[in-house]
Amino acid sequence: MKDMTSEIESIENRKKETVNIAAQEMKIPALHIGWRLSKLFSDQANSPSEKNMYSMESVRDDLIKLEKLINRFLKLPKFEFVASGAAAPSKTDAASTEVLQEDAKGISAKILSKKKYTFKGLIGHSPCMKRIYELIEKIADTESTILITGESGTGKELVAKTIHYSSSRSQAPFVPVNCAAIPKDLLESELFGHEKGAFTGALNVRIGRFELAHGGTLFLDEIAELDPSLQVKLLRVLQEREFERVGGIKTIKMDVRILVATNKDLERATREGKFREDLYYRLNVIPLNLPPLREKTEDIPVLVNYFVHKFADKKKRESFTFSTEAIQCLTRYRWPGNVRELENLIERLTILVTKDAVTTSDLPEKFHPLSDAQLPENSCTETRMDFEIPEHGININSVVENMERNLILKALKKTGGVKNRAAKMLGLNRTTLIEKMKKMKIALQQSVTDLPNS
Repeated sequence: MKDMTSEIESIENRKKETVNIAAQEMKIPALHIGWRLSKLFSDQANSPSEKNMYSMESVRDDLIKLEKLINRFLKLPKFEFVASGAAAPSKTDAASTEVLQEDAKGISAKILSKKKYTFKGLIGHSPCMKRIYELIEKIADTESTILITGESGTGKELVAKTIHYSSSRSQAPFVPVNCAAIPKDLLESELFGHEKGAFTGALNVRIGRFELAHGGTLFLDEIAELDPSLQVKLLRVLQEREFERVGGIKTIKMDVRILVATNKDLERATREGKFREDLYYRLNVIPLNLPPLREKTEDIPVLVNYFVHKFADKKKRESFTFSTEAIQCLTRYRWPGNVRELENLIERLTILVTKDAVTTSDLPEKFHPLSDAQLPENSCTETRMDFEIPEHGININSVVENMERNLILKALKKTGGVKNRAAKMLGLNRTTLIEKMKKMKIALQQSVTDLPNS
C-alpha cells in the first residue's frame, strides 16, 4: 500500500512538473509576439534587418509556435486517469492517451536537453574543464550577471554562448558586443540606440543592442576597455534595468541578462583607478575563470583530434594523425595564444601537410625542442649552484632576477644583439625575451657594453 501511495505521489509530481514546463515553453513566443507587434506598429524599425525582425512574417511564425504549445498544454490534464486507479480505458482513449504521453515526453525531453546542455564546442576532460561544466550547469538558469575572465584565446565567447543556450532564454536572441572593437564615440549609440537627429548623421531612429537582446542575453566582451563615461551609464542600467536612447527622453524598460568578459585583471584596474569599483562589484556577481591551455595540457590531444576532423571535413580531405613525438612537442609548448593558436596551427597543417601523419619536422620551428648542441655552453641537465648561501640568508627574488638579467645579457653579447638568436639560445619566444628586456630596462644598444665582466 505504501509503495502504491509513493508511486501515485511520484506520478502527480511528474504531472505538475510537465504542466509547469509547458507553461514556461509558452512564455517566450508570447513575449516575442507582443514585442514584435509593438515595434512594428510604433514604426521603430528602420534598417532592413530590423524590419525583417519586426515583420508580420516573424509574428506569424511565433503565433504558429504558440498555437502548437497551447494545444499540447490543453491536453495535459487528461493524464489524470493514470494515477486514479480507474477502470482500464477504451481502445480509443488508450490511443489518445498514448499520443498525449508522447507529447508530454517531447516537451519534457526538450526542456531536459536544455538543462543538460551538451557543451558543444567546449572540448576537454581535464579536472579544470569538468569544474567549468559543473559551474555552467549551476548558473545557466539564474539571472545573475557573470564575469568571464581568462587570457585571449581561451574561449570566453564560446562559454557565454553555452550559458545562454543552456538557459530558459535560449529561444531569445544572444547579442555579442566587443567593447574594444567599436570607437568610444559610437559605442553608446551601438549599445543604447539613438533618436532621429540626436547628432550629426542620425537620420533615423536606431535600435541599440540592449533592445535587440530583449528577453535574451547581451554579451559584453572586453569590458575593461569601456570608456569611464559609459561605465557610469552601464552601472545605472544594471541597477535600474532601464535606459534612454541617445538624444531621447523616453525611458525604456529592459529584460536582458548581462554576461561580460575580459582578459584583463579588473580588480587591479579598480585599484589603479582605471575601472569603476562600484561597477566591478555589480559585474562580478558570479566569476568564471577559464584556465590557459598550458594549465590543461592533458586536453591538447583531445583538442587536436577535434580540430583535425573539423578542418579535414571543411577542406574535404582525409583525416590525419599526429606522431607521439609531435604531440609531446605540442604539450611542451607554452601556448600564449591558447586554444585559438592551436586551432590556427591545425588549420595550417591541414592545408600544408598532405601525409597521413604529422611529425615534428612538419611543425613550425618554435615547437621544436632544443638539442644539446643548441643549449648554452654552461647549461647542464642538473641544477647547479655556483655559490654558497650565507648565514644571514639571501633575497631569492633578487638573486633570480640578477641571474636572469645576466643570462640575457650574455646571450645578446654572444649573438651580437640579434634578438631572434638570443631568444632561441635561451629557449624563449622572441616576444617573451623582448618583454623581459623591457621589464629589466635592458636597451639593445647598451646590452653588450653593460655586460659585467665574468
